[in-house]
Amino acid sequence: MRGARVALMGAGGAGSAIAVALLDAGCGPLSIYDPDRGKCAGLLARLDEHRPGRAVATPEPALSDADLAVNATPLGLRPGDPLPFRPDSLPAGCVVADIIMKPPRTRLLDAASALGLPAHPGIHMLTHQLDLYRSFFQLSSAANA
Repeated sequence: MRGARVALMGAGGAGSAIAVALLDAGCGPLSIYDPDRGKCAGLLARLDEHRPGRAVATPEPALSDADLAVNATPLGLRPGDPLPFRPDSLPAGCVVADIIMKPPRTRLLDAASALGLPAHPGIHMLTHQLDLYRSFFQLSSAANA
């Protein structure tokens, strides 16, 4: 992840957590797009407090030179949803990740795969959180005993 150029779509709760994780992992430029410019500006202000100048808001998804494109929007939950961004705008080899877990294969992931792009479904996000959940609840139980 170190130095990777990342395009993140979505500045809500999940997008905020993903932005922090990506910056902590050492990603290169982090471009954040959300149609709600206020939400995007709020996230950038919070990020700049601890990671100044490492993320920028973009008026459109910044896809042309991305190494990783992440959908952290709810687009894809319903069958009729539009794609959160156009995967045909991504360079060859760009990894496409979608946080949507149900359906496990979203239209975005199918479109990315059809273009030969590596595609990662949202279930991986949950899988990696399970150990954290277990630790949290074990610590909470021990503290209350």
